[in-house]
Amino acid sequence: MRNIAKWRCQLTEYDIKYVSRTSVKGQAIANHLAEFPIVDDTPINSDFPNEGILQVNGEEEITRWKMYFDGAVNSNGSGIGAVLISPEGRHFPVTAKIDFPCTNNIAEYEACQFPAFTDRHDRRTLRRIAVNFFLSGETLYRRSFDATLLRCVDENEAQRLMEEMHEGNCGPHMNGLMLAKKLMRLGYFWSIMETDCVKHIRHCHLCQVYANQIRAPPNELHPMAAPWPFSMWGMDVIGPINPKASNGHLFILVAIDYFTKWIEAITLASVTAKTVARFLKRDIIARYG
Repeated sequence: MRNIAKWRCQLTEYDIKYVSRTSVKGQAIANHLAEFPIVDDTPINSDFPNEGILQVNGEEEITRWKMYFDGAVNSNGSGIGAVLISPEGRHFPVTAKIDFPCTNNIAEYEACQFPAFTDRHDRRTLRRIAVNFFLSGETLYRRSFDATLLRCVDENEAQRLMEEMHEGNCGPHMNGLMLAKKLMRLGYFWSIMETDCVKHIRHCHLCQVYANQIRAPPNELHPMAAPWPFSMWGMDVIGPINPKASNGHLFILVAIDYFTKWIEAITLASVTAKTVARFLKRDIIARYG
């Protein structure tokens, strides 16, 4: 009965209907042994003949693939690379392109390749400029001529530095070139800093109001009549002039007669009362009375 119950459990997965059998008359056990003869020393195998192992529920090693990713991906887009390692230890390098709009200059920079439209002169110039720059972590620095390290800044930080240095709490409202030199002494750099500093000064309201410029309001011109020649003269000083005169003088003293429009002019190193009086005596009074 034990074997019958065991067979019944194994056959439950099949659609089999079991019917109780009536009692068997005669030598049922003898008939069974006659149909399945065995050697005396062989134990009786009560299982099904020709059965096989279908599945063994045991722990087995799970094979895994490994991937090493170079991390060369950003929000602007670039090429990426990966290495796949199979369970057998084989390496499969894979490269891919991120599927969103990007420019080619980042990928070309990562591949250390120059653009196709550059010539030999452009490449030589780029190599010469790149010698003065280096990366420390994620910060770009430039080596100055005196071996000072200047931190490169972007456009927003450059604008903030110019505003703070020029018109901050202690800002002296210096000119553009002095502002650029001051920023470099503090350890900052960007490629067009002198041009940006000059533009920033031109847009400073206080510099335009208090600059050393002629601020006389424009008036209508009124003609002045002179009764006779050389009876009325007008004088003015022009300068400082740039470039200087051949003798190094910076100013021009001009006198004009209102009647004949005759002009007398000399150059001066400095404008003083003595030099103006000598000009009037020698060039005006002594010659024209």
